[in-house]
Amino acid sequence: ELEALLAEPALARLTALVLHLNQLDDTDAARLAACPALAGLESLDVRYNRSLTALGVTALRQSPFLSKRLELKTGAR
Repeated sequence: ELEALLAEPALARLTALVLHLNQLDDTDAARLAACPALAGLESLDVRYNRSLTALGVTALRQSPFLSKRLELKTGAR
């Protein structure tokens, strides 16, 4: 499912993305972090993904594409 989302042309127009309860893991977070189409995001919600650890959150925070002002919602494991 994430692969299809990342290939979606409309992704570049999003300013907010909610992906909670999607069984995301650290590999998925790294794929999100490496996606240039997400550069316009102002808010990313990845709460309630039990397999997402600090490693994945760090990948998102250090992404060269995600804004440093991004509201990143994590936790609630």
